[in-house]
Amino acid sequence: MKKIKIILALSILLLNASLSHSQNLPKREVRGAWIATVYNIDWPSKPKLKSHQQKAEFCAILDSLAELHINTVIVQVRPQSDTFYPSTLEPWSSYLNGKQGYQNADYYNPLSFMIHEAHKRGMEFHAWVNPYRLSMDLDKGKLSPSNPLFKHEEWVVAYGGKYYFNPGIPEVRNYLAKVIREMCTHYDIDAIHMDDYFYPYKVSGEDFPDEVEFARYGNNFDNIEDWRRDNVNKLVENLNTVIKSVRMDIKFGISPFGVWRNKSTDPEGSDSRAGQTNYDDLYADVLLWLKEGWIDYVAPQLYWRIGNPAADYSKLAKWWSEHTYGKHLYIGHSIYKVGDKKMHSDWMNSDQIEKQILLNRELSNVHGSFFYSAKYFMSDRIGFKSQLKANAYNEPALIPEMEWLQLSRNKPDAPSIENIEGSLLEGVSVSWSDNDANSSRKYILYRYELGEALDYNNPKNIIAILSREVKDLHSYVDNNVEKNKIYSYAVSSVDRYNKESAPSRLRTVKVKKKKTLQLN
Repeated sequence: MKKIKIILALSILLLNASLSHSQNLPKREVRGAWIATVYNIDWPSKPKLKSHQQKAEFCAILDSLAELHINTVIVQVRPQSDTFYPSTLEPWSSYLNGKQGYQNADYYNPLSFMIHEAHKRGMEFHAWVNPYRLSMDLDKGKLSPSNPLFKHEEWVVAYGGKYYFNPGIPEVRNYLAKVIREMCTHYDIDAIHMDDYFYPYKVSGEDFPDEVEFARYGNNFDNIEDWRRDNVNKLVENLNTVIKSVRMDIKFGISPFGVWRNKSTDPEGSDSRAGQTNYDDLYADVLLWLKEGWIDYVAPQLYWRIGNPAADYSKLAKWWSEHTYGKHLYIGHSIYKVGDKKMHSDWMNSDQIEKQILLNRELSNVHGSFFYSAKYFMSDRIGFKSQLKANAYNEPALIPEMEWLQLSRNKPDAPSIENIEGSLLEGVSVSWSDNDANSSRKYILYRYELGEALDYNNPKNIIAILSREVKDLHSYVDNNVEKNKIYSYAVSSVDRYNKESAPSRLRTVKVKKKKTLQLN
């Protein structure tokens, strides 16, 4: 009897610990994964795959991410001035079909397909573009005749073994604005995303060849460094204007290198010893972009471990959280280092990433995380993904709102649950109608067991996040039910600004073997 009491007591303690942990999880948090296409890093696994193979691979990636409650994918759709969508301006990507400018024989539109599949799983789709890069080497024979390099050779420079648009030429900025406008106009993307590649990382012994352009366009500047920063500033400001002129709900986010400036160079900089920095070497004044409101989120690539002497993750996360200027901050994590024996021994601990996430949650201005890259979630080296799934990402999360994009928008109207039916064997089917179909983007289904507090802020009560479809009645089958238990269900809607409606009226049922009993 004594042994039974001890076992029961331990069971209660474990249950309470589990509930306590779950209740501490945030209801709103961005959880994003980069899907890189350059060099076929993540997708497609290789060029020249058939369309159905490309589609199957992409869906497998999304399904793997969905298991971890990832709610955002950042997909590289323009890796080197070539595209994963039909464009009037640029050729098809070589990473799709092996040769730039060639489309699949069994044609489909990859970008449309990817957006649809991401939204179907309740995920946001951020279109990742590299603005200035034209090639990964100097072999022009690999480029399509329709590549912008051949149309405007005067815009292009060679540096570090690659071709780039020259950021100092005004026509380049105008051209890139057209590229972004085309994508925003024709595709239901949730964000335009850029990474750390503005002016390229400096190559020892080689100067970036823009002295002629500085002499022509830099009259208002005392030095070439300030002029280069101004070129990038103008691009970022202009692209934000273009994006918002097409649709106000499209976010503009940038994922810069993890160090703005070192404190040794600028007292406002971070306690770090980075060899190159955004401001001084890439000419990316990220803090100015945040202050001016030209970007909606920043996702610095903090690819270092906690305790790194030159760039400590914990110090840098805190520094960035103190420099958001009211915009969203998502931290970029290097999951590719986890379990890699060539890295510091700290990366052999499966909890390094979880520790970073928990540290983020202690910083009030951090709104989530991005992970580089998706394929490392697929492999789950040393079980780090499984650990996240069991702990830090045990429950789903909604994407935080960006109030400045919404103007005076009201919350969408609550849906109405029309019917609940089913049985223990069939599951409980919940059907609802949408009272604000013009606003709804997705639905959140909540479930409570008899006696549980009706806490809509606790993500453990969310059993599904579902994409809106064009139909009169929506439904979901809850298969995780037990005989004779009483469950109450409610559903809310979320608009494209991630604003959530009030929940519907609760509907309660008792599960029986052959048929549920509706109790209200």
